[in-house]
Amino acid sequence: ILRKYQNTICKQFARPNILRSIIYGWFAASKACRSYEYAQKLGDLTPMPIAYKEVRYAGILRDSWYVCQHSDCTHTFNELISNATFPNRAQILEAIGKFTAALHKKGVLHQDYSGGNILFNADGSQIEIVDLNRIRFHHTLSMQKGLTNFERLNIDQQALSVMVAAYAQAMGYDIDNSIRYVCTHRWKKHVRQGITNL
Repeated sequence: ILRKYQNTICKQFARPNILRSIIYGWFAASKACRSYEYAQKLGDLTPMPIAYKEVRYAGILRDSWYVCQHSDCTHTFNELISNATFPNRAQILEAIGKFTAALHKKGVLHQDYSGGNILFNADGSQIEIVDLNRIRFHHTLSMQKGLTNFERLNIDQQALSVMVAAYAQAMGYDIDNSIRYVCTHRWKKHVRQGITNL
């Protein structure tokens, strides 16, 4: 659940089941804690973190919240998916491709890199990621793992190619092979799910 208070956003995470309550209570950081700590590591790649709160009973996690500054970015990637005539669309897609490369060069892998979790402003000069609790940090990312990170972005093939080309160029990968890899693997997955825009 997301709530906006003045210039902040508060996300309340779903109450975990009993097993996860025990895990988050004693053995692993909660989603709220991870979101806060990861945001601190990411700096200006995500809205500025403010705080997180946990409610526990006998050490077992019951509820948790994460609070961050409201983003100046006015759009989400979903708007590029649904509107082929979105202003500056190609420019923004290229910028997101380069932004993804910058993430991967830092070893940042967002495991839910999907349309609602990528924010941008009107010309693509500012891009941020949200929903941080599923981020993983790596020393290095293989080309295959990096390219596979695009598979949740269910956008038309031409737009996907623009984005992947910018990504591949920034990473020093062969552009044609990168586009072919992403389109082929994404197509197979999305056809199985019945959601492909290719």
